[in-house]
Amino acid sequence: DVTARLLYVVMGTALVAMPFLLRKRIGRLGAIFTAAALTFSPALLYFSRFARNDILMAVWALGLVISMWRYLDEGKNRYLYFSAALMALALGTKESAYLVIATLGLFLALQVGAPTLSRLLRPVEIEGVSPPVAVGRVAKTLWGSYSQGFDLAIISRPTAYLLLLVTLTLPLWSAFAAIFQDTLLWSWTNLVLAAPEGNPIIGSPIGGGKVIAFLIIVALGGLGGLAGYRWNWGIWWRCALIFWIIWILLYTTFGTNFFPGIRSGVWNSLGYWVVQQGEARGGQPWYYYFVGLSVYELLPVVFGVAGAVYFLRKGDVFGLVLACWAGLTLLAYTMASEKMPWLLVNVALPFIFLSGKYLGDLVEKVRWRNILRQGQVFLLVFPPLVAVAAVYLVYQFVNSQGNLPGVQWAFVGGTALMALAAAYLIRIAPKPTSGGVLTGLGLAVLLLAFGTVGAFRAAYTYDDFNKEILVYAQGSADLPVTFEKLQKKALPGNSSDDPAVLVDYDMWYPFQWYVRTQQDDNTVRFDCFKAEGDEGWNSSCKPASDTTESQALLLTVAHKLTSITSLTKFQREGPFLDLLWFPETYRRPHENRQDEGFQWGFRGIPSRKQLGEDLRYFGEVATSKEKWSKTLGYILFRELDTDWYKSEYYSYLPK
Repeated sequence: DVTARLLYVVMGTALVAMPFLLRKRIGRLGAIFTAAALTFSPALLYFSRFARNDILMAVWALGLVISMWRYLDEGKNRYLYFSAALMALALGTKESAYLVIATLGLFLALQVGAPTLSRLLRPVEIEGVSPPVAVGRVAKTLWGSYSQGFDLAIISRPTAYLLLLVTLTLPLWSAFAAIFQDTLLWSWTNLVLAAPEGNPIIGSPIGGGKVIAFLIIVALGGLGGLAGYRWNWGIWWRCALIFWIIWILLYTTFGTNFFPGIRSGVWNSLGYWVVQQGEARGGQPWYYYFVGLSVYELLPVVFGVAGAVYFLRKGDVFGLVLACWAGLTLLAYTMASEKMPWLLVNVALPFIFLSGKYLGDLVEKVRWRNILRQGQVFLLVFPPLVAVAAVYLVYQFVNSQGNLPGVQWAFVGGTALMALAAAYLIRIAPKPTSGGVLTGLGLAVLLLAFGTVGAFRAAYTYDDFNKEILVYAQGSADLPVTFEKLQKKALPGNSSDDPAVLVDYDMWYPFQWYVRTQQDDNTVRFDCFKAEGDEGWNSSCKPASDTTESQALLLTVAHKLTSITSLTKFQREGPFLDLLWFPETYRRPHENRQDEGFQWGFRGIPSRKQLGEDLRYFGEVATSKEKWSKTLGYILFRELDTDWYKSEYYSYLPK
């Protein structure tokens, strides 16, 4: 387990240092605040100790953002080479890389296209004419500019970087054509570009669709190569060589799975997820990430939103870029139909950078000597105390049966006095903005402390319980303990051809990780069992009583296996926990998971009916003392009154 998780720990640690590579843009203090927020972010800390690839994606995505901005600032070709390598690593790690590349590409397209269109269309007269005439004049101007041609060798840096993103990855976007598979544009051909659920290889083309898929890949690859050649062949071929060497090594498992690996990477990788958008695995509601952010990432969200407004008013270009990165990422993952807790890493990352830069700018605005001299430093203390007291009083009120007792009314009075003192200090602050800045910094410290408690709670206290929203379909600590017992009692000295240990197939995930080598030599076998007399859906499974020749058994509780009495030579232990899932208490009661919006196969957008029902439910929650009590009880103390799902098993070991 340590070996498996070590890479993610190292990369999560490296992520903390990476803001310093952007310190010229976010400032030195901004880099420090960002690094601190990355360190104590509950989502990032949890999944940097977790054997999932999302923390790797965070490193690649941030590295790509850093390389892009260093190139835009300095114009050095080495950042193009770094970007090519990072894109290959990202695409070889997880398909969320497409969302990262699309987000950066959209920003660059707007940066390049808006001024160009403004310049081209400035002389076009469209006032006082009909819409068809106006459209015709605009189209004529744009076509005339295009027909005159343009020199790709002298384009701007943003345009060059946009060309790099597009031309290198263009053939890998081929499977996106499958979104039209069930529309009138394509359905009449009866050709399958992405096989649906139930096929051996989901997302792969079938029959004549393979020819179309091949032609699309070749056409897009050729188009990308031609654009790269016209731009700067000397730079582009080096970037392409770096990109494709890394990409091919990863997708072919370093050459051991060559043609199937190439095929899976070029088409099936994206094709699979195009199909899965229609499946909506997990069936989470559209507001899923808003729940996760409000529970775990209050500091980045609150100060990220405030920072977006601040940078918009100030006209800070890089601040607006961070705001767009955060907003577009949240929008993309909200629209995507598959929503999982580990994807919160990708959503939280840009908000952390946005809030870190904003906090750095705030601190630089404060004249600390004047503040200390005039006693305004108490503004760092009073507002957080008022906020804590207010939350405490609300929690006591929603949990009370009647009026608050006298002691708590005295607490209300003390809170009001602190609020008045804070308001007075803000008013007499030496600069119009200093009081507000100090108040904001005090609240930031409070939210950082709250997030730190949440991070330690998720990563170290409740990491093996289904009390955290971050816990979703993962194995409990009982599994490695059971495996150690098997190693001592059942696995050694097995000389027969029959497996020494039989395991219920429902435990295949994640127990197969621990017994992977024992499966290779048939020491451990996963099989399907049924209870005696059970002739239900699992009637094809063998009775557990037929397995008495095995040295040990692991059987789930699900199929009445606790009623088996014939396994007399074994010592039964348990029940133990297999998979852990958070009880989805954030759902609207009686929610119909299938009542989802549908657009081009994507079901992440709610239908009008579901959105209306959700909004009405939120209104009911906002006016219910019981709902407030449960919500605050969970956020503050992780109190849950339900244990939605956990799978259990028994071990049968030799007596």
